[in-house]
Amino acid sequence: MVTPKKYLGQHFLEDETVVQRTAQACVGLASKQVIEVGPGEGVLTVELLKHYDDLMVIELDQESVQHLRKNEILPEKRIISDDF
Repeated sequence: MVTPKKYLGQHFLEDETVVQRTAQACVGLASKQVIEVGPGEGVLTVELLKHYDDLMVIELDQESVQHLRKNEILPEKRIISDDF
């Protein structure tokens, strides 16, 4: 679990219905390559992976980056640890 950081304005998605609706709303709107900015704990990331094979994420928060790596949500090469 990642602790939301106020100075980064973090709010993490928890409602599964919102996650599914958000991912579904993206289907067909994007090209084959998708970039998610600020994946946090990766809840939306997991749902997006069901629709997009070439998903990249950009995350500034090192705690979130470590969470994504530790839980193997994405391969290391698809996680960019930087500011967007």
